[in-house]
Amino acid sequence: MRLELGNGHVQVNPTAGQISDLLHALPGSEPDSFAILIRDEQQFMQCSGTLEEGFLLEYQDGSLDEHFQCVDHELLLASVIWAFQAYLADDHRWRTIFPWRRINVRQRWWKWW
Repeated sequence: MRLELGNGHVQVNPTAGQISDLLHALPGSEPDSFAILIRDEQQFMQCSGTLEEGFLLEYQDGSLDEHFQCVDHELLLASVIWAFQAYLADDHRWRTIFPWRRINVRQRWWKWW
């Protein structure tokens, strides 16, 4: 796995402790306050946000059609760290602990361009 941060930092094969440290170090200002934990090109978990406003959590599970966003858009950093660490450990409890909804990433990207 690989953890990529908005500031360009990349941590290959991060440990649970490194995930915690690096997510705590997110700058809290857009657009650099995000992190992506990548299993492969089509499987990843990502977050963005700030301590003050909360964090948004998403994951993709194999294709753009399998992209999900947590319904709660104001997650605490501790919850996001737990989800990233569970994803790293292949612990699937994060799938049922958080409420998810499928989102149309293709449409979202189209709106950005």
